Parts: sequence; structure tokens; C-alpha cells
Amino acid sequence: EKSYSELSGIELYWRDRQKFLETRGYMLRPRFCPGWVPSWTGTDKHPVLCDDSRELFVRRLSPIGNDSIDARIMATGQLVYIKKVGTGDDGSRLATILWEQPLRNDPANPCVPILDSFIDNEDSSISYMVMPYLHCFDDPDQPEIVDDLVDLADQVLQVSVTMPPWVHIMMNVNACYPRDLFFRISSNQKAAPIPWFRRRAQIKYYFAYSSIAVHIPLEVEPKLAIPAFGGDIHVPEGRNQVPCDPFKTDIFMAGNLLRREFRDRYSNVEFLLPLIKSMTQKNPALRPTAAEAFAQWQIIRSRIPFLHRAWGMLRRHDNPIIKAMSEIYAFGLAVVHITTKAIDRVAGLQG
Repeated sequence: EKSYSELSGIELYWRDRQKFLETRGYMLRPRFCPGWVPSWTGTDKHPVLCDDSRELFVRRLSPIGNDSIDARIMATGQLVYIKKVGTGDDGSRLATILWEQPLRNDPANPCVPILDSFIDNEDSSISYMVMPYLHCFDDPDQPEIVDDLVDLADQVLQVSVTMPPWVHIMMNVNACYPRDLFFRISSNQKAAPIPWFRRRAQIKYYFAYSSIAVHIPLEVEPKLAIPAFGGDIHVPEGRNQVPCDPFKTDIFMAGNLLRREFRDRYSNVEFLLPLIKSMTQKNPALRPTAAEAFAQWQIIRSRIPFLHRAWGMLRRHDNPIIKAMSEIYAFGLAVVHITTKAIDRVAGLQG
């Protein structure tokens, strides 16, 4: 039990900042409060059943960086992320710019909202950004049915036409998981949340802050940048470390994400392959622009049969027995999806 009660180095940092964050209106979990006594102390409970045994990395904070922590706004109870950043660095400055007016009120703006930002009271080179509590697009689950993947591709590729900062893709799962995922393993809430199909729940995907983001002013020509260390290691032009078109690099990263996360893992999404090949060509000049990639995707998606879109995602490398069981499960998902769409349509007509 001792290992559960020991804080890591980054956890000790946040514990030491707890009082300051409280003065800013944010409360960390009991684990990160000075004088914390584990809730399982003196009880028969195993630490794994207690929420305050969960370390930061278990909470999947890595999608927006390791220097982040979950917290609640004291006034409202809203769950948020607090991210430690360098004061005035390119990534945080760009994230703030993209959430200023008039972009803030644009429903097409995919950038993660910056709810608050402030400078550390002891070290002015450190600042903090406050963002909604979001999940990586594959956490807690990958899309269940092909139609969910189609919706994800719709949003990501459409956004890239006007705003292509390929960093981390996040989502708000509140509509999909009615109960608070933050406490889904807590001892006082053992029941797992019931997922809805993502498209039916109208999941919105966001681009999250990245420390490797680069801001290129509109007036600067030509628009070139050196691929940053820490991005997609498979970008061909990244090996030479010479200035190149960052927008064509974004296109490669988008196509490689579709290949790595979906086409390579699932056997019934082969319709992605022509788009992936186009977007991941070795020569950046031969890759499509964001608008051309989106236009190509529109043609592809229009040819995907309705039943195929309703089918469950089938893992590519399962053994024959698991594949057979997956086909049955995928068929069941298709029946549920088609039924719920029919019910929604009837309800819409009656309403």
C-alpha cells in the first residue's frame, strides 16, 4: 500500500502549488493537498478502490502534456485541466490568440477553450492555462461503429481547411457518457457509464494546445518552418531539419493519424486508403492542400453504403474466433444504430 501513497516528482510539484491555485479559485484532488492522509488508512479498503490512489498518468493527462493536472473550479464544481506552460511561449500564446474574439464565438472554431490564464506567484517564467476537462479521441474507447469514424474524419478534415494546427485531437465526452468519467473507478460509483454512439451524442472534437505549435503571421512569406522535435516522427521532411511548408507537413500528419489509428487497426475501413496514400506522399509538393483533401474525402464518404457505416468497427489482427465474435457484435451494433436512427427520425417528425 505504500506505493499508492507516495507522490511522484511532478505530483510533489502540484502539491506545493495547491495553496496558490486555491487562491485562484481552483481545488485539486485531496491527494495533492498538503497534509494529505490516504482515505484507505485505517480501513479494509484496498487503495485501488479509492480515488485518491490514482496517479496523474492513470488519468490520461498525457494528451495535453505531462505538466498538467485535473482540478475543479471552486465556485461551480466544473472539472478542468490546469496546464503549466512557459510564460509567453509560442504554443500558449497561439492557443490564447485562437480563443480571443471574434474566433471565440465562431462555432467552427475547433480550438480548446482557454478558460483562464495566470502567471505563477513565485516564478514569473511559469504560467498556467485552464482548459475544460477533455479526453483524447480514443479515450475511453475508439469509435464503436464506422459512422462514428466518418463523423470524426468529417470534423477533422473540414477544420483543417481553415485552421490546420495538427496537435492533439480531444473530445468532450459528457454527452456520450452521462455520468462523470472522472470518478468512474471511485469506490462510491462502481457502475461504468453507458456509452451512446458518438454521432448520436453529437461529440465535438477539439484541437488541443501543443508546445511545438508555431505561429506564422499572415504577412510573412514564404510560410516555412522547421518540423519540431516531438511531432510525428514519420514525417519525411522532418529528417532533414530544414525549413519546409508546415501546412503540407500537417497534411501528412493528418493522413498518418488516419492510417495509424484506424486503417492499420480495423479491417472494414479500407475506404480511407486512397485518401491516406494521397496525404502521406513522400514529396510534400505532391500532397493535396487541406481543401483538396477535404474535397477528396467528401467524394469517398458519399460512396460508403449506409449499412457499412452502421457496422461495428472490426479489428484487423484478431484471431479467427475473436473475429467471428466481433462480426456478431458488429451486426448487433448495426441493428441498434439503425433502430435508434429510425426512432430519432420518428420522434423528429412527431416533434
